[in-house]
Order: sequence, then C-alpha cells, then structure tokens
Amino acid sequence: MISLLLQYTIATACLLFVVSLPLGKLPIASTLRRAAGALLLLALLPSLFFGLLAPSLPSSGDGAGTAHSPHGFDSFKGMLGLLVLSALAYAILAIRKRLRTTSKDAWSEFVSLRSSGKRPAGTDPHGPHSSLFDDDARS
Repeated sequence: MISLLLQYTIATACLLFVVSLPLGKLPIASTLRRAAGALLLLALLPSLFFGLLAPSLPSSGDGAGTAHSPHGFDSFKGMLGLLVLSALAYAILAIRKRLRTTSKDAWSEFVSLRSSGKRPAGTDPHGPHSSLFDDDARS
C-alpha cells in the first residue's frame, strides 16, 4: 500500500512538472513546479530519513543498537562523499564562470545593452531625436 502511494506521488510530481514546462514563466507554471517539488520531496524524504537512521536504530533481535557497526560508518562515508562532491561541483562552476570570456564585438554589446534596458551615456530619452527622415536634419 505504501509503495503504491509512493509511486502515485512520484508520478503526480513528474506529471505536474511536465505540464508546467510549456507554460513558461506564467505564475501558474511556477505554482505547478513548486507543487511537483513538494510532492517529490514528500515521496523521497521519508525513505532518505529512515535509511540514514536504520544503522543507528536497535534491531528487533538483540535489542542493542548498531551504532558501532561498520554499516553506520558507511553511511557517514556516503554523506562525507556527497559533501566533497558538492564542494567540487561548486568549485568547477566557479572556475567555469571565471574562464568564460564574453565577446566584445559591437553587436553583442548593443544586444546586451538593449536587453538590459540601459541607454548609452549622453543620450536623453526625453529629448528631441534626430532622424534621417526629418526635414530639419536634411538642411
């Protein structure tokens, strides 16, 4: 029964996420993605929690805890490995960010300037604009 509930929870989370993709940046899409993430966490966190606690829980046979068993040490090594991998991934991203060079051609600067909404220095956005098609500019 619990496995069926977990299957339905994960399937619903995947369905909500896939449905939210075509909606782009609409508010309903972000709500669907949050709901999908919450359902996925709801399905996976109990398993992770009890999996980490299982080595330290007393077994039903002898009543003694297994905290000194090598199995408990394996979960510590696994958590330490995840910590090292996450630090390594962060370092790789930081190095990639520093090594990425931006192109300095005129078109890329113009596009980045226009997309940011900034205006070049010295232009008055409310002042008169000169155009090639104005009668004043031709004379």
